[in-house]
Amino acid sequence: MNTYLKYLLLWGLLLLIALPTQATHIVGGEIQVRHIRDNNYDFILNLYFDLINGDADAKDQSIRISIFSKSTNVFMDSLRLPIVYEQDVPYSNPACANATVRTRYIRYLRNANLDYNKYTDQAGYYVIWERCCRNNVISNINKPGDTGMTFYTEIPRISTGQLRTPFINSSPIFNIPKGDYLCSGRPFTMDFGATDVDGDELRYFLDTPLAGNSRPNPNSLVIPNPIRAPYAPVTWNLGYSANTAIPHNPSVPSNQLNIEPTTGFLRVTPSLTGLYVLSVRCEEYRGGVKIGEVRRDFQFKVIDCPINNKPTIRLQTGTSGGVPVYYQEGQILNLTPDNLCFSVLGTDIDNPEPLGFRVRGVNFTVRSNMISPSAGTVRGTLDTLKGNFCWDKCLFSTKDAQGNYQPYIMDLIVSDDGCPANLSDTVRVSLIYPPVANNAPTMGSDAPVDASGQYDYIMTREVGQTFEFNVFGNDIDNDMLALSMQGVGFSPADLGMQFEPKSGKGSVTSKFTWANGCAGVTQQDNEFILEFFIKEESTCNNSNKKIRVKLLLIDRDVDLTTFLPANAFSPNGDSYNATFEMPNLPAENCRFRFERITVFNRWGVKVFESTDRNFKWNGGEFPAATYFYTVDFKGTQYKGTVSLIR
Repeated sequence: MNTYLKYLLLWGLLLLIALPTQATHIVGGEIQVRHIRDNNYDFILNLYFDLINGDADAKDQSIRISIFSKSTNVFMDSLRLPIVYEQDVPYSNPACANATVRTRYIRYLRNANLDYNKYTDQAGYYVIWERCCRNNVISNINKPGDTGMTFYTEIPRISTGQLRTPFINSSPIFNIPKGDYLCSGRPFTMDFGATDVDGDELRYFLDTPLAGNSRPNPNSLVIPNPIRAPYAPVTWNLGYSANTAIPHNPSVPSNQLNIEPTTGFLRVTPSLTGLYVLSVRCEEYRGGVKIGEVRRDFQFKVIDCPINNKPTIRLQTGTSGGVPVYYQEGQILNLTPDNLCFSVLGTDIDNPEPLGFRVRGVNFTVRSNMISPSAGTVRGTLDTLKGNFCWDKCLFSTKDAQGNYQPYIMDLIVSDDGCPANLSDTVRVSLIYPPVANNAPTMGSDAPVDASGQYDYIMTREVGQTFEFNVFGNDIDNDMLALSMQGVGFSPADLGMQFEPKSGKGSVTSKFTWANGCAGVTQQDNEFILEFFIKEESTCNNSNKKIRVKLLLIDRDVDLTTFLPANAFSPNGDSYNATFEMPNLPAENCRFRFERITVFNRWGVKVFESTDRNFKWNGGEFPAATYFYTVDFKGTQYKGTVSLIR
């Protein structure tokens, strides 16, 4: 090969490397416009990216959307949106991940202010982005690898004209779809519903995807200059349309492709493997007038899946002559307090097959797990998973205006672990559970009654005397009772108070004791308020009772006014009055206790100190003189003088 040919090949290779990659990796997506405040909006493109048929590095790092007036097709604005977030799209059942289906969610976003005086077209505006090309393995459209895609959203005007009265609206927000594949011959359901923060009415339709103006030519993969509507639709292959985008058996109504117009639930039982693209149009209405729409393109892969049989569920309500009686949909169960539990039976012909039970409220919110056990494994036709369904004993039926009890409606569901999503069976149950009358419990104590009426009971003791009384509760309905205690502003256990919480059916008693000491004494009369509670543990109205008991702990009185210690002593060897001592110290109580005596000379120099209540001071070597002393009685001081006589 000569140098010239090598030169041409090298430049050809470089040219191919430099050309934009065709967008055969785009699964679908939609444009969303979100009002932030005033005339400020977020413009969002949600893009779904095929990681199997495309290279993750080939995704557009930014995209450019264009805005046109609907009534005139006049170009309004163009915005560049960068990537702000991305993640893999999850499966309904992560254990069902398939190597041939892997989708990544990519979000592009740009915030912008729209001119109040500019966006006043009563017909509204449309926002578009065009890109080529679709996956070349799509089965239901002609030449998919050469067919572009147009993401299209309609929004209303943002103001009503010269007065700049704002018309606030955010476009509907589609749920992020699951990354599930479809199984040929197996029913499939996906939530394609959207939410609307403005509370507008949403309606859903199947539609033909838009091809638009982009082409497979590397220079026209992305439309550099905005092109106004109309945008050409894709060309369906023979036998396909918006309503038959996924092949199914048209003779079986339940197998047909459809979307519920008010919920956005997409359903189909596919009959042929392949990769199929479809479009869902969500229109929003305010006051019965259409104000906008969002279109979502999405593609689904249908594969041959291993055989998985649907489980079955039955609710057994009793037996008759030894034969099980099963609930029949449409009947109403009338429950009583003694008849709240039934058997739930789940079966599956697959072996082995893990099954799970759950309860879904139709006209109420389920507050707790009503089936136990809620999961297990069955092994073929002769095996059954048995759960115990028990109605919430505190969930009572209410009456309507005519005085009739209204039934609770719920779905009991059994599900297997099938792929790509669990197969399930449901029995819808209606039941009535009238309110149950309940008598409140009573409680009391054998402590002395408080005659003042401020408390229920009152008891007085001096320090060292034990407080002791019983607290009891009774219930004529024979319900389970629980007895407990708490201190008001203090911890009873810290002071050594003892009371054992107890439970009993119909009646319960527990004793309070306090062999008190000085721990709780801070003044002459020390008050402690106790609250005792009785609670019905097995009823629904939380009818608690309480009694309050006042304990008055009295410290013994001490009088220092009559305390007269000796005021002189003479250690002269005659053994009379030879030491300074205080044998007549007052009796102690919790607040008044001897701590120490300290003796000083007339210059304030300490000459003697003792912490012994039975102290004796013989004067030591100190000269005859008058000495000063202080006696500390735990915060109280007694001062005096004593003469040392030689």
